Order: sequence, then structure tokens, then C-alpha cells
Amino acid sequence: MPALLDMIRGRAERAAAGLPGLVMRAEKIAASITHGEHSKRRAGAGEKFWQFRAYDPSDRPQDIDWKQSAKTQHVFVREKEWQNPQKVMFWCAGAAGMDYSSDPATPTKHETALVMSLALAILMTRAGEQVAALGAKRSGRSELAIRALAEHIVEEGEAHDLPDPAALSMNAGLVMAGDFLSNLDYIRACFDVMDGRTRQGIIIQILDPAEIDLPFEGRALFRAPGLGEHDPVKIDHIGEIRRQYQERITEHCRALEELCRQYGWLYFFHRTDHDLAELTAAIWDSAAQHTGKGVA
Repeated sequence: MPALLDMIRGRAERAAAGLPGLVMRAEKIAASITHGEHSKRRAGAGEKFWQFRAYDPSDRPQDIDWKQSAKTQHVFVREKEWQNPQKVMFWCAGAAGMDYSSDPATPTKHETALVMSLALAILMTRAGEQVAALGAKRSGRSELAIRALAEHIVEEGEAHDLPDPAALSMNAGLVMAGDFLSNLDYIRACFDVMDGRTRQGIIIQILDPAEIDLPFEGRALFRAPGLGEHDPVKIDHIGEIRRQYQERITEHCRALEELCRQYGWLYFFHRTDHDLAELTAAIWDSAAQHTGKGVA
């Protein structure tokens, strides 16, 4: 156990030392998404004008803009921008397995989760939302809030496959990034509690390509991350189990996606060798358009 704790602390220190670079990468991704367009906005009970849209029978007559409607044969409603900031809480898995990367040119799952979470947090603060790490006492939408979020994720997310559901503020949005390779019943138990507390959940499952494809050949020795020689599993002929393994990992991911669907949460899957900015943009777009409880 002391060796494991030393390893975790060392990893946290390395991640903390690299925080400025991670934040800069996240800023770059966020800038690429918002370049050339206004920040994501949505209709609501604010005072700032947003847009005109066609009248719907469910609208109130007092919301009709008669001046704009008189210019055409259509009736238009003057929508106002939503101006009530919401709180969105972020969590990144900190278990030792998140440090895995099968290729030096490919980022670890933990690094990927951090950068993607920070990029989304930056986008949300620019849209007027307040962000915080899961378990943090304060939320905000300033640069200091982003920095505090990054530091909290690195320092507090140690050695956990899943977070403490009680750390989630009532009615806050939730963004969770990890590999989610734990037993599905364990995941469901955690999600059950969180579903009663969150307005909306976004689950980002991040896996290394080797965890998906099992590209190894010949004999291999597999060890649980962080446990050294503890209970290694020897496979003499990797090729003989590859198809079975791929079917099992695919089944697990699909089961996780279905679980999210049952809660009405958004689910996204990411391979660490794929474009991070592209998926971040897709998540942001889906979160902004998602109806129901809504994160952004």
C-alpha cells in the first residue's frame, strides 16, 4: 500500500507540474470550437434579446413581437437569452489504470480526460455557467475557477474508479471522464445515486487503442496497474483470445451507453489516438442542444 500511495502522489505531482500546459491545450481546443461564432446561448427568462422565432400556439400572446411580425405574413416571438447561471461539476477518474498508454506518441487516458474536461469547462464558463470540481465547495466562471478546477481534479481524484455520489451538489450538471472499466453493477449503483441529484449527466468513456483492439502477439503477462507483481495473468497465445476479448470490451461499452440512455444522460466514447478537439466539439454541441434537464 505505501508503494501504491507513493506512486499516486508522484503522478499527482507530475500532473500538477504540467497543469499550465494542460490548461493551454484546453484553451486552444475551446478557442478552435468558438472561433467565428458566438458562445452557446439558449432561450430563457432573461432580459437580453437573443433571436426571433416563429410563433407557436403554446407561446404567450404578450411575447409576440408585433413590429417584426408586421413586416411579413408570419407571427414572430421575441426570445430572450437565458441568464440564470447553472453549476456544472467535473470529475476525472484517478485510478492507476488511467495512466496507461500503449504508445509514447499517444497521451494517457488521464491526460486526455483532464484536457477534455478543462476545455468543456472553459466553454461552459464562456456561456455563463459556473464550474467546479466534484466535491469542491465553490464554483465560478473566472480564470481562477478554471485553475481551481484543474488543481482539484489532480489533487483530489486519486486512486478512484468512481466518485463519491454524495459529493455532487443537488441539481448541478455533471461531467465525468474515465475509462469506466469497473463492474457494471458497481457503476450502476453509483449512477443511481447521482441521477437523483443531477440535472443532467455527461459520461465520457476514454480508452487506449490497445484496450480496444488487443494488438499484442505471442505470450504476454498482464498486471493490475499500480500493484506490481500482484496476481499477474499470463496469456500464452494472445491471438487465440483476441476476438473474445474484443467482443467482451465492446459489450461492456455498449452496456455503459445503454445505462446512460436509461438515465437520460449523454454518453460519448473516445480513443486516445483520435482527435480530441473533434469529440470535444461534438460534446459541446450536444450539451448545448440537449433538451430535458440540460447541462449547458
